[in-house]
Amino acid sequence: MTEAYALTLYGKRPISLNQERSAHFAVRVKDTKWWREGFADAARAARIPRLEACEIMVEPVLQNRRWQDTGACFPSAKAAIDGLIDAGVIDDDTPDIVPTIVFKRPILGKQPGLRLTVIALESRVPGEEAILGVEEPQDEIDKAYARSKAGSKKASSRRRSPVSKSGR
Repeated sequence: MTEAYALTLYGKRPISLNQERSAHFAVRVKDTKWWREGFADAARAARIPRLEACEIMVEPVLQNRRWQDTGACFPSAKAAIDGLIDAGVIDDDTPDIVPTIVFKRPILGKQPGLRLTVIALESRVPGEEAILGVEEPQDEIDKAYARSKAGSKKASSRRRSPVSKSGR
């Protein structure tokens, strides 16, 4: 059975990407700190165990119908996920540990906030070489590079130049 953990932090409307871009850096730092520390504390309080890997669903909670675009809460969500790292729930938010982040449409609530649903995965997701089934040894890459360089030299030697090689 897959374990899932829901964390919701209320008290602030998630900042949208457009708001973050136009805000002064000091405002961005303060907002990021609020979400990051808040979710770290919430994860510790919920006693979420250390996870090898997980998928995350993000839902902004809005107090009114001034809707945000789906995914616009990315800056707040990124800070919240960093809070999971701070709490020791996950080691990092790299693609092998968090391969999927789903942004759901905003929902209405009595207070503004952000909800993360953390869905445990059994193991890390392998890198693209394992997914594609292609793992080229370095010597094969070197041979292909050498062939491409040799081909370009042949092509350039076939070109006729109006100026002789001696420069006359």
